[in-house]
Amino acid sequence: MLVGMAAGGWLIVRSTLVWGDNNGDDAFGIDIPIAATVLALWAGAATLLLRPPRSVLAWQSGPFRTEPLLVRC
Repeated sequence: MLVGMAAGGWLIVRSTLVWGDNNGDDAFGIDIPIAATVLALWAGAATLLLRPPRSVLAWQSGPFRTEPLLVRC
């Protein structure tokens, strides 16, 4: 969690410095794509880990509920 948050913070700070500088003192470096890649990998991993597998999803049919339910043991 901290790696993804650090990559996101670094990306926003470096992007703001590079694209907000009119004099050209701050150059576009390799750290910006690296931080963006780490942030994208972190977001993808978090999304995959937080989705429940299909084996724990249950469907309840009836007049009241038709959305999937999460069955906990």
